[in-house]
Amino acid sequence: MPTLDVEDPGEDLLVNLSALESRRKHTILKTAFGEGRLAPPLSAAFARKVTPLHSLAPQTSATRTGNVRRSSSPSTSSYHVPPSSRGRLLRAMNVLTSRCAKLAPLTGNAVRLASSVARLPDVHKKNWKEDVVYLYQFPPARVVPNLSPYCLKVHTYLKAQKIPHEVISSWKMRSAKGFLPFVELNGHQIADSQLILSAVQKTFGIKENLSTEEAAVARAVDRMIEGSMFFTILYPKMIWNPEKYLHREVTNLPLPGFVTNILAKSFVKKVKRRFGGVGYGRFSKEELRDILRRDLEAIDGILGDKKFLFGDKPVVPDFTLFGHLATTYYLPYRQPLGDFLDDDFPRVLNHMLRMRAHYWPEWKDPK
Repeated sequence: MPTLDVEDPGEDLLVNLSALESRRKHTILKTAFGEGRLAPPLSAAFARKVTPLHSLAPQTSATRTGNVRRSSSPSTSSYHVPPSSRGRLLRAMNVLTSRCAKLAPLTGNAVRLASSVARLPDVHKKNWKEDVVYLYQFPPARVVPNLSPYCLKVHTYLKAQKIPHEVISSWKMRSAKGFLPFVELNGHQIADSQLILSAVQKTFGIKENLSTEEAAVARAVDRMIEGSMFFTILYPKMIWNPEKYLHREVTNLPLPGFVTNILAKSFVKKVKRRFGGVGYGRFSKEELRDILRRDLEAIDGILGDKKFLFGDKPVVPDFTLFGHLATTYYLPYRQPLGDFLDDDFPRVLNHMLRMRAHYWPEWKDPK
């Protein structure tokens, strides 16, 4: 079966047709997004270009390349086949034509899917209220308020700052950039958690009252969590335990076990394809554990005996840390992060417990 890989808007849509008859060749159809517009649908154009061999008119001027002579005319690109090879090539080309005709509707579906993503509305909430944050995120999970560390981070920040907000839960909705979470604020859409918090701070005049040095360290810690610790947590959580992570006791999705097992294999491939190129995918389990330990040691050194990372009040990296720790620690299976927090970093564990008690009093553990 052909495989369809739809990337975020602004990237290329690749439709891999490598299941065709030829072992040496494969066809890649590429649709480029530009300024929110999509190239014309491929299916009709593709069908027009697929022509059976017997309909090709013979040419007189040609240059020889192996057993096939290619026309030297500058305005055409056709081929002459010696009689000894014509029958075999004719059968192969007709099989290819038949296969391509069957794939043409699939190509059109891919384009329509990409087109719907490319034309997502700038604002979903048409009757928005001024200075109300509309938070779009994944539905709640069974063991944590949200399985996404970024959704939990943003939601907790809005609760902590007492910002008027409304949560819209959805598995399907995405921002114009193709992301979750995203927010809509005063008629504007903002995606990516760090950009969301920055916009909220500017709109509502939130000051963190850090010194220049503290602000620099806070920024560095925030980026370390999402640029390093994220990957050391991701692999044990998702890639090493996909069946457990996708189980309905975690996700709240009413899927039977055999369906979860099937989805897990595809899920692992997708995650590896997306994150394998950053380098962490090539590390061994022990190397990932070592990086995670060193990241936790850095956080523990900054936290010390303080209530939060930089004093008595939490700042942005406190919420980032909470989002990544809580969405992993409370999963119902053992992972390196849980072992480290329980055995080696009690102060970091207490930071997470403190954040939960302060801002999620309604969060109850499943029975």
